[in-house]
Amino acid sequence: MYHTVKVLLYPKRYSEELGTQTNNLFIGLSLVLLSLTFIWRKNMRRTASEIIHDLEIRIARLERKSSTYKFPVRNQYTPDQGVGFSGVDRMNLPKLLERVEHIQSRHGGRCRVDFTFAGKRSSVHFICGDSLLIVNMADMINAIKKDHPTEWEDLMSEHDEGWGGFYNDPENKNVLIDRAEALREWMKISSGSFGGGLGREWDV
Repeated sequence: MYHTVKVLLYPKRYSEELGTQTNNLFIGLSLVLLSLTFIWRKNMRRTASEIIHDLEIRIARLERKSSTYKFPVRNQYTPDQGVGFSGVDRMNLPKLLERVEHIQSRHGGRCRVDFTFAGKRSSVHFICGDSLLIVNMADMINAIKKDHPTEWEDLMSEHDEGWGGFYNDPENKNVLIDRAEALREWMKISSGSFGGGLGREWDV
């Protein structure tokens, strides 16, 4: 018994056309993938660039906002022997604390902080051996307030004895004493983001 088997033979031209279409489809897909890859990489580069640019802007704003309040600091050095000097430098709060730390390390012994009360001319004295730094108390408070307004107000509120605290008459000695007490506490707070961090070598 015989069975008839039909064999389908594609014409050569049809095979060539099918191969051409397949190749064209492959090339088309490859071009699409390349385009998508290029767009993705371009967007990624642009995104990274934008992120870096935004960070730079934020850092610049923080630098302008923080620790840019400069005030005069009288620097005196009066040794028992040799030549001393006296001058005035303008510096911000971090620079002042750096200078205070420097004179303490150079002295090597205990240092102290004194206050003189003379109305708006009230001042803070950092005394370390032959070295002396004098800062207007209002300037120092303004520098702290600029960097840390909320923390300073909280600290000041703890030392308001009912004479108007920070906001009222700066000629009132009771108000000045309140401010000095708040400054003393600030100096004792460890250096971190808010405190002065003078350390145990200082009598405040």
